[in-house]
Amino acid sequence: MLFQSVRLRQAFELQCGWTLAQPGDCARFAGEAALSNLAPTDEALVWNLMLRRGQASAQVRVSAGERLRMDSRRHTLVWLLQGQYVVTTEDGAELMALDLDDGLHGQPGGQAWQIQPASPDARLLVTEIA
Repeated sequence: MLFQSVRLRQAFELQCGWTLAQPGDCARFAGEAALSNLAPTDEALVWNLMLRRGQASAQVRVSAGERLRMDSRRHTLVWLLQGQYVVTTEDGAELMALDLDDGLHGQPGGQAWQIQPASPDARLLVTEIA
């Protein structure tokens, strides 16, 4: 999942054949793939998720301005990309505010919570691992 970096996007296209045309596009590949690891030369946000094959799977998506209920039966990671969100209990009691680059990890058996946008430009990256 790649956000922002034009030069890094072009490098992925040349080296791997991936087309990452807009923020939120995703590339999947076997962990054995040989990739160079150069630091981006322009502003970049990259989410690199590695899971043990056959033991876990993940769904990754960008949420734009939606209210989300986080599942307390699985690991859920959220990363705030833009705007502000508020984290609440299921009955609406505010727990905390999230700002740019903040993140949360919800664990199985933990408290169920909701995340709701607090600004019109709110976007976050949501990763659910099963």
